[in-house]
Amino acid sequence: MKTLSNIRAGGLLIVLSLFLSMMPTAAFAADVPVLLSASESSVDVTVSENITLTSQAGSVDLIVSDLTVKNNASIGSVEVTGISAAAENGWSLAPSDSEFESMQANAKKLYLGYGSHDFSAGELSVSDMDIVPGQTETISLSAKTGIVTADISSQKVATVVLTVGLKALEEKEAGLYDANGVMLASWDELVNTYEFDIENTTNENSFRTILSNNSSLSIGVELVISDSVNSIGECAFIGCTGLTSVTIGDSVNSIGEYAFNNCTGLTSITIGDSANSIGEWAFQNCTGLTSVTIGDSVNSIGAAAFANCTGLTSVTIPDSVTSIGASAFLLTELTSVYFEHTTAPTFGTKCFYTSDGDMCTFYFKNSTVGNAFTTDYYNESYGTKSTNYNW
Repeated sequence: MKTLSNIRAGGLLIVLSLFLSMMPTAAFAADVPVLLSASESSVDVTVSENITLTSQAGSVDLIVSDLTVKNNASIGSVEVTGISAAAENGWSLAPSDSEFESMQANAKKLYLGYGSHDFSAGELSVSDMDIVPGQTETISLSAKTGIVTADISSQKVATVVLTVGLKALEEKEAGLYDANGVMLASWDELVNTYEFDIENTTNENSFRTILSNNSSLSIGVELVISDSVNSIGECAFIGCTGLTSVTIGDSVNSIGEYAFNNCTGLTSITIGDSANSIGEWAFQNCTGLTSVTIGDSVNSIGAAAFANCTGLTSVTIPDSVTSIGASAFLLTELTSVYFEHTTAPTFGTKCFYTSDGDMCTFYFKNSTVGNAFTTDYYNESYGTKSTNYNW
């Protein structure tokens, strides 16, 4: 798997080079270089793709799955506009699955489809794929299978180019926004009009007071925190059920205990790359939370920080995290957890424990980290450890 950071908006070319030879029926990894089609507007994203090749009698199957695009910026959304495909190096796309089946054994053609869409007919349009800062979107390509009909007794090379269209959307300055992206209050208005101090909040002088005193701010609120803020105080947003999205700038270095506790309307949180700690119970009972991006500087996740976040299904723990507190992700609905560590962090008791729901798969970079993650930290009745270390 290859990744590319800090690309420019426009067409992102993902070139899949297939080196075909007579092989047993088994999966093997493809070398997947990622090339850039540049244009004027700059966006900061990471693109990842998962490629496998399987050999079958008389053919080789290319399986492209889980193409992901992550917006690394602290402000400014990115839109995926479409995906197109082309065959190069003397190969061509077969216009239909049935035509592929009727081709001669040495034909240099392949079929590439996505559900009912045939890539030889043109671009696959992508709708409703706006990626907010810190969020990762997955374009499910599990149905895309290119079957290369070729004489594989001698080595041949096929090249497929997938182009992912991207464009930068309008950046948002610090402030409050409604569900339609309309600014309700600038950061200066928050500080001066509402006398809100995010770093020194109490239960009596919290963001909840602002929401309760202003009906226009009581539902569907998105908050972009100013880069002038260095910390988020304890209980700063506790019980703010109207808060739906929070983007924390790169200047914030700590998130206090209970900071977003019981924000049941919160669906996405992006933690900037300067934060080094997430306090205990910080996001506990945020039952609507479905997307969490943890910055690459976080070194500790406090006890019960994400406990009972029942909408959360996937999370990636960056290599910077050295300590995960007890019950940190207790009673979530996680189905996949990715540890980017090469050295095992310190795990707290039942940090990923759940007692119902779907099976969760835990992914590691090596067996050392995997072996350190024992049943003291997860329920083996609802969790399994993957031995695929090349995700």
